[in-house]
Amino acid sequence: MIIIAETVLEDVLKGLLQEQVVFTLNNKTWRKGKLLLFQQSGFYLEFILETNTKRETFEVPIPFEVYRKEIGVYFDYTVNTFVQGRPELFKLVDNLEINKKSKFYDTKMLVRINR
Repeated sequence: MIIIAETVLEDVLKGLLQEQVVFTLNNKTWRKGKLLLFQQSGFYLEFILETNTKRETFEVPIPFEVYRKEIGVYFDYTVNTFVQGRPELFKLVDNLEINKKSKFYDTKMLVRINR
């Protein structure tokens, strides 16, 4: 079981609480609103956002790595990060047959504060 308590990921998410945030996936705005709460739910992070019209709950997988840049926080779901740059593992993962790829597969999600 993965636990995010006392990690960089938890620290980053705490810093985003009560802020107006924008989640960008594949260079498109995916979700935006005031981040009210987050919690770990198994291998996922559950977020509660308050938008202009409602409260919205959604989940994203726990990223393989998270890092801050000037523009915001990146959740890294890339295969290369998963295999830690090891070519032999990259080949194995690349050869897997996947019936339905997740929207998070081999991508990065940007979460930024919208001021």
